[in-house]
Amino acid sequence: MKIIIVGAGEVGMHIASRLAAENKDVVLVDHDPNRVAFAKDNLDVQAITGHGSSPRVLRMAGIENADLLIAVTTSDEVNMVACLIAASQTTTPLKIARIRNPEYVEGTDILASPHLGVDLHINPEREAAEAIQKVLNIPCAKEVIDLGGGRVKLIGVPIPPDSPVIGQQLQYLSEFRPEKKVLIAAIQRGEKIVIPGGADTMEAGDTVWVISTPENIDHVMAGLGLTTKPVRRIMLFGATNVARLLAEMILADGMSLRIVEKDYEKCVQLAERFPQAVILHSPFVDQELLEEEDAASLDAFVSASEDDEDNILSALLAKRFGVKKVATVLERATYNQIISSIGVDIIVSKRLAAVNRIMAYMRKGKVRSEVVLGNQRTEVLEFEALETSLVVGKALKEIKFPKGVLIIAIIRDNDVIIPGGESVIQVGDLVLALTDTGNIKALENLFSVNLSFF
Repeated sequence: MKIIIVGAGEVGMHIASRLAAENKDVVLVDHDPNRVAFAKDNLDVQAITGHGSSPRVLRMAGIENADLLIAVTTSDEVNMVACLIAASQTTTPLKIARIRNPEYVEGTDILASPHLGVDLHINPEREAAEAIQKVLNIPCAKEVIDLGGGRVKLIGVPIPPDSPVIGQQLQYLSEFRPEKKVLIAAIQRGEKIVIPGGADTMEAGDTVWVISTPENIDHVMAGLGLTTKPVRRIMLFGATNVARLLAEMILADGMSLRIVEKDYEKCVQLAERFPQAVILHSPFVDQELLEEEDAASLDAFVSASEDDEDNILSALLAKRFGVKKVATVLERATYNQIISSIGVDIIVSKRLAAVNRIMAYMRKGKVRSEVVLGNQRTEVLEFEALETSLVVGKALKEIKFPKGVLIIAIIRDNDVIIPGGESVIQVGDLVLALTDTGNIKALENLFSVNLSFF
């Protein structure tokens, strides 16, 4: 399969790296010769210098024979033109575009066929805002991921030092058994994520990934010794697209919101757009501001300005002042591991959120979605069981899954099943699998014998 990626920024590089590791034929296009040189030196891909909106450059990249075009430059217009060229001048089956400006999406079908022919458009800012909103609704969590159309949630929660489950083997914890529609799917200890067995234990500081139905979340959190007191008072730093989208969601949920912004004109715009919110004009979030606004009484603080360093420093300062939940939005994912170890509760990378959506869309075998967990080496995939799937009609204990694979849920119509060894997958089931990234190809083959795409 041939894949052309237009844009060698962090999103493009990340996708190219993952596809190259799966031995895909990848051509990367970027107008910056330094990025192209870096790709040639560090990735097993072809790389071409040129503008992705140029028909000539796309022909050089082999667009006539491409199976997939992924346009993820920082320019919406370049991404759209690249898809237009692929749709109008070639038979490229799939076109994916990164689109940030909502005017191109809301109230118009300009991206769809027969216009630009974009099969999937991604807005990283909206992905980031929605990720934060989900955690604010379950404030004791570090990450909340909707699976199966929201019928199942995968929740990453830190184990506090006083948790009643510390040191107890999982097989003896009655709160976390399949009949309660709850499963401890994975335990992250430092950089390592393991799929636990009955003899494994949870320790203070672990991040535990729990599968649960929405109605059982309070039960799950109570079992781990965590409270689910709702978030009511939030301070938001920044006036970026992420901040504005998140502000809309927060106010729609009926929460109290204060927005801090350094630019006075943007403060005026925010006041007009969000009359229910308190707008504070300040060059930065500092000790004086947090004292004046009684930061210790806040339920959450979110830094979503244009500057990663400002976001990190303000988040750390808010945590120091006793804010219960602190989140930050980052442009560069390279900071993630560093700041997660020094006190920030939630770290959202716009670019990695976009990568997850794109990778899920590409998978064959009717993969509905794909989520990468904290260490970037463990993933959750949603498969639709086809009539031709090798797993259909067999008990799970009879199927030779690769090592490092755990079937964490089966959704059949509106019923959520936490499976055991005797469970049988039926045609049409939505099957959720937790796996090491190295097993993805084998899982795709198990769930579909149609190898025409990947």
